[in-house]
Amino acid sequence: MKKDIFSTSIFVIAGRVFGFLIPFAIAAVFGLNEKTDAFFFAYGIILLIQMVLGNILEVAVVPFITELKEQKEALQKFVGGILLRSTFILTGVSLSLILIFQFILKYFIHFNPETFHLSFIFLLEMLPAVFFIAWTSTLNGVLNAEKRFRVPAFSPAFRSLIVLAALFICRDQWGMHVVALGYSVGEALRFFISWFHY
Repeated sequence: MKKDIFSTSIFVIAGRVFGFLIPFAIAAVFGLNEKTDAFFFAYGIILLIQMVLGNILEVAVVPFITELKEQKEALQKFVGGILLRSTFILTGVSLSLILIFQFILKYFIHFNPETFHLSFIFLLEMLPAVFFIAWTSTLNGVLNAEKRFRVPAFSPAFRSLIVLAALFICRDQWGMHVVALGYSVGEALRFFISWFHY
């Protein structure tokens, strides 16, 4: 157990440290302005969903996976059911979020119309990430139940590295949009890595 805790802690730190650099990289490249305000507002909403979804799914599935891990067919059916249901639920959540953003939040957020619209575009660009977060968290719950902690612990680094690479390579062509799109692509990469190890 001590060995698992020690090695997992190292991978968790390594997996998160690149994400810590992203806000500094954005500030260094784009400065502080209405565009970055618009991005961080949209990103804050996605980050909240990520924290809630990720923690619930990664933890909640572990006891059920532990019970089913000797029954491969039942386990695959259970995981497939979660992936399917979460897709339907998140489609509804995403549509609701779009409606709330467009028709309610604009009365509470003191952005000018252009900045608010840009924030909405950033939200749409990052919305696919919500699905990948849910799917990845489910698979990571399986890996955690099987005591394969390293992939779930380190995989956030892949997302962050994609965002940082996109930021420095494509910033002149796509501006701040490259960060939002990089986030969705990074979450997709995390999902495929978890799927490969699953």
